[in-house]
Amino acid sequence: MSIEELSSLGELVASLGVVISLMYLAVQTKANTKAVRSQTRSSLTDQVLLVQSTAFQSNEFLVATIKFRNEEQLSELELELLFREAMMFFKHMENSQYQYDEGVYDKNEYEAQLTMWVRRFTNSPSWIDAWDRLSGAMSPRLAAVVQPIVDEIKKNNSIKAYSDAASSSVV
Repeated sequence: MSIEELSSLGELVASLGVVISLMYLAVQTKANTKAVRSQTRSSLTDQVLLVQSTAFQSNEFLVATIKFRNEEQLSELELELLFREAMMFFKHMENSQYQYDEGVYDKNEYEAQLTMWVRRFTNSPSWIDAWDRLSGAMSPRLAAVVQPIVDEIKKNNSIKAYSDAASSSVV
């Protein structure tokens, strides 16, 4: 075999190596993307569970929630508990919005999250008050989605109007 033939064979083997390496890299990238999505989903679930477990472990929070629903007078401590619960959940919402905007969070899951947010604002006017107090501290991405929903609910005080506003804000 001549040096030219060996050189050609070497180039062929090197080219095959590059193709095989690229295929391996594509498979690894896809697996990594799935792992990141899975970790993101798990993290978002953990955030919701943390907020809920904090609420469920506090009799004071449960009393405040019931009093609020029954339109009873709340103490400053009870108002602060409801405010802090909303603030914790807003941070979860902010993370969900970021993950969705970055393409890590699936559109169907995001829409399900958005529906839950709509229900939370609709069923808990204290959240609207908390949003009014905290919206300036939230990311512009989240504010761009939530503010029109809150404005619509204030304007119409209607679940349907709120749901329609939420549906139109999903990209």
